[in-house]
Amino acid sequence: MSLDLSTTYLGLELPHPVVPSASPLTGDVDHIHALVEAGAPAIVLPSLFEEQIEHDAMAVHYSIEMGADGFGEAAGGIAGFWFVASLHMRLTARGPSTAAWAVFGGGVAMVTLLLAGSAISSAALVGSLAADPQVAKTLWVLEEGFSVWIGAPMIVFMLGVSIISIKQEDPPRWLGWSGLVATIVLVVNSVLATASLAILVLIWVLALAVTMTIRPSPKTDANIPVT
Repeated sequence: MSLDLSTTYLGLELPHPVVPSASPLTGDVDHIHALVEAGAPAIVLPSLFEEQIEHDAMAVHYSIEMGADGFGEAAGGIAGFWFVASLHMRLTARGPSTAAWAVFGGGVAMVTLLLAGSAISSAALVGSLAADPQVAKTLWVLEEGFSVWIGAPMIVFMLGVSIISIKQEDPPRWLGWSGLVATIVLVVNSVLATASLAILVLIWVLALAVTMTIRPSPKTDANIPVT
């Protein structure tokens, strides 16, 4: 003779009261099927909290947002190496100088960090919807870090160009003085962690590129000392 363990719970007729509670086992569909096949009369599913929904939604947002501009940044980085190399040759036309090498080093570091940040953005885009939310958030933090680290080599680059411009008048001196102002703006932005005035820096870099393109390169004069 077998015992009758049937019972009623929340209006459900159960053959026995042994019900798996909310746990990692009941949070997976395959595990739920296995529990039912093993004789579980009902399953208590884990609660779905609002915080978890918001967390997962933000993780997906981070993943999609980071990869959105990845290709454009990569293309810009490749063009950036060409620009830095061309600018270095232009600045050393009258002889090598410490400032010119500072411009080259700062420019290469700046573009390298840009490409590294772009690589992280592209990596985050691949399989973003299926990625671990914590991994997605970590990648987002790394990308934000690259945007901060790029400030130091950019300051070196702009300061070197400005010094050479004021001394040699190539680039024009107005670019040198405006470059000093833009460098101060960049330092303030870095200290205050704000991008409100960063557009001035972008305008200066664009003006430098246009000027170096349309203005003829000066003739090399070995007799002019450059420090």
